[in-house]
Amino acid sequence: SHTQLCMHRLRLCWRNGVASRLGRTFCIPASTAAPATPLPAAAGVPASASAAASARVRELRGFWAELGLPHGPSLRLARLAASEGTAWSRPDVLRSRLAALRAELPSLPLPLLLSDAPGLLLYRPRRLREKLDALRDLLPAADLLRLVRRAPDMLSRDMAKLEDRLAALGGLEGADAPTLAAEHPRLLREDAAMLRERVAVLRRAFSPTLLRRVPRDRLALLLTFPPDRLSRLEYLSAVYPGVRGHV
Repeated sequence: SHTQLCMHRLRLCWRNGVASRLGRTFCIPASTAAPATPLPAAAGVPASASAAASARVRELRGFWAELGLPHGPSLRLARLAASEGTAWSRPDVLRSRLAALRAELPSLPLPLLLSDAPGLLLYRPRRLREKLDALRDLLPAADLLRLVRRAPDMLSRDMAKLEDRLAALGGLEGADAPTLAAEHPRLLREDAAMLRERVAVLRRAFSPTLLRRVPRDRLALLLTFPPDRLSRLEYLSAVYPGVRGHV
C-alpha cells in the first residue's frame, strides 16, 4: 500500500542518510547510497588532503557505528572531526569522555545524549562533575538522573541563566518553582524576561490560593503561552470574576 511504501522509504532514509534543506527532506535510496560519503576538495586543498579527511570520516563513522548509532547520526558526528577537529577527531578521548558520562549518568541512553546534547562530550570529567553539582545545587529536590534523561541539554547550558529563569518562576506565589522546573525542564529553556512577563500576568489574573490549586502540568503549560493569550485570562478574570475558578 501507499502507507507501507512511505514507511519503507522512511526506513531507508534513516538507514542510509537524510539531508534536510529549507524544511524539505531528501531520501537517499538504498540502491544508490554509497558506503562512505567523500568530502569534496576545497579550492586550493590538495587531493591527498581531501582523501585523508574522507578516510578519517570513514574511520570515525565506524567508531560511532560500533557504539550502536544509526548511519545518519554516526556520519554527522564523524564529519565534526573534519570541520571542528578537537576531541571529535580522537577516538581515545571520546572513549574516555563517554566513560566519564556513563559513570556519572549511567541511565542516560547514548543515542539520546548525542542527539540532544553532543557538546557534553567536549567536557573534561572534572568540568562535567562541576556542571552536575551546579545543577544539583540549583534543583536540590530534583531527581537529577531523571531530569538529565529527560533534558540532557540542561547540562550544557549556562547555569547563571538557568538560575535567572528559576528566579523568574519563583515570582509565582504559591508555586514550588524548583519542583515545577524539575518536572518541566522546558521552562528552563524559556527567556527569563518572558517568564517574568507571564508570571506577572498570572499573578494579576489569579490569586495565590487559586494558583496553589492549579496542577503543575497545567501551570507549566500556561507558562509557555504567548503573553497575548495569557492577557485574555487577565481580561476574563476582571470582567467575569467567576472565571477565576477555571484555568
